[in-house]
Amino acid sequence: MATDKWKMLEEVLNSVVFPESSPGVTEVTIIEKPPAERHMISSWEQYTVSLGSGL
Repeated sequence: MATDKWKMLEEVLNSVVFPESSPGVTEVTIIEKPPAERHMISSWEQYTVSLGSGL
């Protein structure tokens, strides 16, 4: 199952559209933040899965 999560993460990262290459976007600011803590990622995963289960 962990492999599936990494594969999904890789697909998401590979499909990110960079806004600076989109028409009409004139300025993009990148804000660097410290990495998320493991429990925050787990909480986010549980929340997003619960949102998808109602579809």
